[in-house]
Amino acid sequence: MALQVQQQECISLASVEIRTATCTTEVHQDGITVIAVESALWIRESANIVQLGATGLNLQTHGPISMDTASIQDKMHTGTELPECLPHPTSKKKCWLISGAVAFVFAVIFAVVIWKVLSNQQQTFSRRFISKCLEYKKDNNESYCQQIFHVFEKAYIGKPMCNVTMEDYDDLMAMVPFDHPCHQTMLWSKTNELVHKYTAKDEDKKDCFTLEDTLLGYILNDERWCGKKGSNETFDNGCDDCANSAVRSFWDSASAEFAEYACGNVTVMLSGSEEKPFNPFSTFARVEIKRLKHPFVKKLNVILVTGNKNVSNCAADNLNIDLQKALDSNILYSCNEVPESRIRECSSSSDTDVGCVACLLKPTE
Repeated sequence: MALQVQQQECISLASVEIRTATCTTEVHQDGITVIAVESALWIRESANIVQLGATGLNLQTHGPISMDTASIQDKMHTGTELPECLPHPTSKKKCWLISGAVAFVFAVIFAVVIWKVLSNQQQTFSRRFISKCLEYKKDNNESYCQQIFHVFEKAYIGKPMCNVTMEDYDDLMAMVPFDHPCHQTMLWSKTNELVHKYTAKDEDKKDCFTLEDTLLGYILNDERWCGKKGSNETFDNGCDDCANSAVRSFWDSASAEFAEYACGNVTVMLSGSEEKPFNPFSTFARVEIKRLKHPFVKKLNVILVTGNKNVSNCAADNLNIDLQKALDSNILYSCNEVPESRIRECSSSSDTDVGCVACLLKPTE
């Protein structure tokens, strides 16, 4: 039973700020003093924290009430009298000890919060990876998808953000080989939205495949990830966009494997609205075209998408000279200008024509 109950304005200590809050002091028969403070953090000499929440803190202490803080010193300097529940400080040494304790508490709380955030981040990325793996193919099981993820993260875990190479993904590429018909390979540059709309068909009707239509491409499309030196975590924010980043090296590695897998007649969809449809800095120019090799690949079909802002055509030197110079000389070459509207029509067509260009090159009625 409380012998004495006091309610008054009290000073609270939150980091190095001075704030005020209403505190209730209860003195019990057994010599225990209980102080309840609303929306404030209290550190009291020889006190044990009983409850810590977003709205308040209760402390119990035996003996007289005493508290020494730098905040109280500052309050005294302003000429404001201290409330009865908080006597004047007795020593600077105690003040520094309590301030140090508060700093330590905040440091521990901050470390725990950061750990939880990073842990959740890792779990979120891995869950998303496995979920998309299961979505891609009905007969994929969770154990298989987890194995893929573990091999995948070995490529960059514990490494500096900008020190991941294409070769670091070799084990992943060996574990998850391509299995689509190699003669139905579709490459692209600057036509992201259109080409994926064109190839987005039900599995039993699909006759043309981009890298993003394969398992790894589907899982990691639009994702960002990286590791950090000395860490065994995967991060999906704060990742540097550098030449040897985990993301760029993955896509370069996957693109190289995808092009090497191609056979027969290969198609690439380029943009006629670009001054240089065959951009020397694109993945197609840097990585893919040099890996199309005869006799595996017989022909390269260029589909040049035309529209209202068309600035290039199949007669452009960028295609007739630059692209063909980069292409294996034994591989046949063709270029066809196809209106964007035609590509959209073919995207929604129910035709069962097999091949990447069958619908696109079919004469219109």
